[in-house]
Amino acid sequence: MPIEDGRPRIPREERWKVAARLPEGRAGKPRRIVLAEAHGVTERTVRNWQRSAKDPPRRPGRPGTDPAIRSKALEEVKVQRKLQGESAGWRPIAKALSGKHPTRLVQHTLSALKKTDRIEKRKRLAALAEKVTVLAKEVIFAQDQMHLGRQDGQAVEAQVLKDRGTLGHPGVFVGPVAKSEDVVMLLKAVKEKKGKLPLVFQSDNGPAYVGDPLKRYLKQERVVHLKSRTYRPTDNGAAEHGIGELRAATGLGRGVKLESSLQAGEKVLHAIRKLDRYRLRGSRGFATAKELAQKMGSWYPKVDREGFYWEVQAALQQAVLGLEDDRARKAERDAIYNALEKYGLITWSRGGGSKPEPKRERIL
Repeated sequence: MPIEDGRPRIPREERWKVAARLPEGRAGKPRRIVLAEAHGVTERTVRNWQRSAKDPPRRPGRPGTDPAIRSKALEEVKVQRKLQGESAGWRPIAKALSGKHPTRLVQHTLSALKKTDRIEKRKRLAALAEKVTVLAKEVIFAQDQMHLGRQDGQAVEAQVLKDRGTLGHPGVFVGPVAKSEDVVMLLKAVKEKKGKLPLVFQSDNGPAYVGDPLKRYLKQERVVHLKSRTYRPTDNGAAEHGIGELRAATGLGRGVKLESSLQAGEKVLHAIRKLDRYRLRGSRGFATAKELAQKMGSWYPKVDREGFYWEVQAALQQAVLGLEDDRARKAERDAIYNALEKYGLITWSRGGGSKPEPKRERIL
């Protein structure tokens, strides 16, 4: 029992019970005085205990809503969401209910439903999320374009390469909207600088990445092309995330007027150097891209490029049998990842579980 001033403090309910047994008015005053002295309080406090025992104080705050009313409001709000769409806010729903329920109840009910929807959506996306961890440097280079702004009304963009192993940026090209030849030129510059190209080149389906010059160059250099599915930017998430980092670091993007593309290019290069040198990568043990480039091993001792390329080409032909469109593209991606995993260059899973088994459907 809690102690106050050397005396045990009686719990509130017990105080009320004791006080309720005392006579009221003048007749009970002597006994109230004795009780007050025993507990170190005044006789007036004991009188207050008596009043509280008869009429307990109300709980502070808004009065609770009857569960039956809450249940009815929940069902009616659900019906209105189906009729008006899940994006409807509380105002149109409250208007449709015509004052049947208090506005606050409608707001709280709708908020709870939307919170549940968000949780379920996160679970669904997590179950479909594809996690690929690259275990060596220069295995996969992911590329994407970043709009920098406009110079004299003409769009200026950066073509950015990202190493999915070190999370560094091996190359960048700044200029007008890129063509397939510009991507080839960037890859040639990277090869001249590093002496080699990656095993896999990853991109979306932009015009610069599906042109014949790039196809011929990748085949000539025995580089496998890993392409995203249509309208699936998350398939090239590493490059998309890198573009987001550069936008935040440079302040360039839509609506920006550029004085010169050279100045924009210098900004991008400066941001890349800072990111590669100082950004601590939590997914890599809080090492920087520069540190990872020094620590991580390479694929060269493990893999023969020529053999790997033709092995993947055979797997791709087999994987897409009977498939078309996005199903075929997904099967191609799975085949490439399977080959990389076979050589111990990546680990991959979907939804936190084991890697997905390929599914095929014959077209009759």
